[in-house]
Amino acid sequence: MSKLKLDNVTLIVIEGRNSHMDMTLKAKNICKWYIDFADVKVLTPQSHYDDKDIFVVNRALDTLQKYNLFAMAELYDYVDTDFCLVINWDSWVCNPKAWTDEFLEYDYIGAWWDIRGDEDSWGGLKSGSTYGKVGNGGFSLRSRRLLKFVRENFKFRRVFDYDAKKPYYDHFNRKIDGTLGYVPGIRPDDQTMARLNGSFLHDNGFKFAPVELAEKFSVEATDATYKDFLNGDREAPGMWEGQFGFHNIWTDLRQWKDLKKWGYETTLPFQDLVDRVMDGDDTIIGTPSNHD
Repeated sequence: MSKLKLDNVTLIVIEGRNSHMDMTLKAKNICKWYIDFADVKVLTPQSHYDDKDIFVVNRALDTLQKYNLFAMAELYDYVDTDFCLVINWDSWVCNPKAWTDEFLEYDYIGAWWDIRGDEDSWGGLKSGSTYGKVGNGGFSLRSRRLLKFVRENFKFRRVFDYDAKKPYYDHFNRKIDGTLGYVPGIRPDDQTMARLNGSFLHDNGFKFAPVELAEKFSVEATDATYKDFLNGDREAPGMWEGQFGFHNIWTDLRQWKDLKKWGYETTLPFQDLVDRVMDGDDTIIGTPSNHD
């Protein structure tokens, strides 16, 4: 199988939890099996793994808050290419044939969010706007210029606190549409950029991919949609149907197992991983059986 070459994209994985490192490295290797990236970096404080792609950082990245702060305030320092593909332990490239250079025409693209109800409640969205719906950061393509702008223009209240007994403040405090905006509690980096500040970033010349293109880039199911599925409310919690990649272990990956359907003549070297994910293997962190 000829590999896709992305000479201006760095593959980035951020993970600080030792319990998740095995799956993190597997996800990284799946992406590398499909694609030749300009660079690959697993950003982690875990230094005892024998993997040439690990880039040890002096940061505690063991909570969601710390992950988000690092992604917003420091990721720029580790990306030298025009773009980076950010993945998590539960996301990876599935179909490189779905890649199009049109993805590179935007500063941010991830699986789109199905926004229901009042869009204004998502923060910073203008009535009828499409930005704010794209999208998920767990499998996302981001421009380096966006990373730079976010770091230089967003105000971070507290970046890293190694004392677990102290409260960990949200990472974001800046003006939104002329008012001082602060969202208490945990606010993921993707929501901060696309939902809270979609209008602000758009007005400063940054382009979020349209929903139609995001649908080709990735798909995401969440624990909530998975539970809806179990309750019979939906036909599927989020089914992968040939997209470039996916995010979240609740996503239905059954079609990915049939590579010939997508034009590949080779077999999947990690077929057992897919089977275990779909079977809810308890030894895989984060599978649906572990969340019920």
